[in-house]
Amino acid sequence: MAPESPSMPLDSSPLLRLAHGLTFAELYTTDGARRLDRLFIAALEAADASLAARLAGARADPATLDKKGEAGPWGLLRFLDGSRLRPRDAGRRFLIDVRAKVARAYLQMSFAGPANPVSARSLMRGLTCPLEL
Repeated sequence: MAPESPSMPLDSSPLLRLAHGLTFAELYTTDGARRLDRLFIAALEAADASLAARLAGARADPATLDKKGEAGPWGLLRFLDGSRLRPRDAGRRFLIDVRAKVARAYLQMSFAGPANPVSARSLMRGLTCPLEL
């Protein structure tokens, strides 16, 4: 059995300081998440106004996004969204039928084991992130 770790208040560490006067306790609140989002949008507008405009448009009307064409950390799952997956070898290999607006492709993906992002995809079906906080 692991030894119990002493509990500490969220803002007790003198070594960890958040920028913009944010506190760790704030990050656990809706108001704090909204403030962080506003700070993010302001920084994004300053760095890349075009990307900030795309984000605002996507938040306003998510249906206008071409999910298969969007890159990013969830790119693989967005790419597979709406594709037909046929598992093989107990989930270690998948045959994938990918359809886009003007094209269709058949792919094969292989993984070292059955615990992989594609086999876990069914667990996330119906999971959505909020458009705004």
